[in-house]
Amino acid sequence: MPFELTLGGLSAEETPIGDWCAGFMEGVFCDEATWFAEDEEAAATLLLPFMLLSGLFEDEPDMAELAGDIERQEALVAQLPELVLDLYLHYRVPPEPIKPSPRGKQPRGKRQRRS
Repeated sequence: MPFELTLGGLSAEETPIGDWCAGFMEGVFCDEATWFAEDEEAAATLLLPFMLLSGLFEDEPDMAELAGDIERQEALVAQLPELVLDLYLHYRVPPEPIKPSPRGKQPRGKRQRRS
């Protein structure tokens, strides 16, 4: 990340972290339909930390409560590299196919006869 991963007691929007997150969210807004097309709930969950740290949504009632929690913001800041990786993996790595469950093997000598 191009900044220190700490808020130093400031609110996120007063730091380069807030600026970076605001820029990131502006990029999301440029093609919002694509970001939310596949799985809107997962996208919203993954983007929530960036939305909170950007300061762009502080007027939203749900965000106002979270924005006042500096400890939570510090925890999210420390997780930013992992959160970016989670977003990358969500959009760029296909989900693993569901593997069929193995069939139970018959013990030797007790094979069933086919009719």
